[in-house]
Amino acid sequence: MKPNLFIAKVVRLWQPPTAHAMSVFLNYGSFGRACSCAQDNNCLEGITADPAVPVKFTFDRSSANIQSMKILIQRVKHAQVDVAGKTVGKINQGILALVGVERDDTVQNAEQLLQKMCRYRIFPDADGKMNLSLNDNQGELLLVSQFTLVADTKKGNRPGFSRGASPAHGELIFNELVKLANNTGLKVQTGQFGADMQVGLINDGPVTFWLESK
Repeated sequence: MKPNLFIAKVVRLWQPPTAHAMSVFLNYGSFGRACSCAQDNNCLEGITADPAVPVKFTFDRSSANIQSMKILIQRVKHAQVDVAGKTVGKINQGILALVGVERDDTVQNAEQLLQKMCRYRIFPDADGKMNLSLNDNQGELLLVSQFTLVADTKKGNRPGFSRGASPAHGELIFNELVKLANNTGLKVQTGQFGADMQVGLINDGPVTFWLESK
């Protein structure tokens, strides 16, 4: 077998120390490592059967079933969450964020998405163009956990939730996200994790975006 010809299968992903560090299992038992060039998240350096002969290769991340924390954000004029007939969270102009946590998500994923969400320019400036962020206009933020966001809908007529976080892990990451949000200086409201919630909103636009951590 030529040492520089192989098929790679992604089996595990994790966060830093390197920005796109990942482990791959090659079809004959060697491993791959993040390429030292650090230029492309799709670039890996494969260690073939002969470790002295490194081979660079790329892979299609869309076909690798890569997991990521997901947040669906909606620009709203008003939004609220009710549980058992009682309002538990309510905002005026700002962002309603529906949060889906997958099993390998970390606090770092949550922090990354929060920063992006608060800086994402989805609010109109004086000319009506989307040039302002939640930070810019000091809008309000309503965080609502929604595990169905992580469903696998590619096959069949029933959503699959094998990628979803356990209730304990999901609640941990969601609560950490809320703590981080409360440190931004913005007005933050939340739903109730794991509860049967009724969410009402007036989507302003409509404007809706899907944010992922990876």
